[in-house]
Amino acid sequence: MQAGIEALRDVEDAHLELAADFAQMFLLDGKGGALPYASIYDTDDTRLYGPAEARMQGFLAGASLAVQDEFREPADHLAVYLAVMARLTEEQAQAADIGAAAGDQLAFLQDALLTWLPGFSAASQDASPRFDFYPALAALLIAVIRVDAQFIRGIAASCMAAGAS
Repeated sequence: MQAGIEALRDVEDAHLELAADFAQMFLLDGKGGALPYASIYDTDDTRLYGPAEARMQGFLAGASLAVQDEFREPADHLAVYLAVMARLTEEQAQAADIGAAAGDQLAFLQDALLTWLPGFSAASQDASPRFDFYPALAALLIAVIRVDAQFIRGIAASCMAAGAS
């Protein structure tokens, strides 16, 4: 990530270069970029508004959440997953049953994010933007999510062990 930032430091109009890379990576098609929708990485059906979007709509409804109309993106957009994870973390930070809260967070990471985020990260690495900023950001994101899952798994296991004793 640091190398990606450093490469842009002396670039005139770096914000325009990043905007062009952003469009190439995330807005055009899935062949030359890495579209940020879980549906694209579904093994059964790789189209927008596919089963992954329906699953996320169901999860949101079950949690009494919804995508704001102004967002104008499918529910399976990466930003929605990250917002839900942030909300879960905030809501469960004060939970009386830390083990259950950790289990809920881990289930969301494993079932909702880690099922498709590795494919997104791989597609980001395969893309060829002018600068490596966005591929590096995608690699950092998957690394953080994996470390988070490992950390939460440890908390859940510790709570289970403490409850069993």
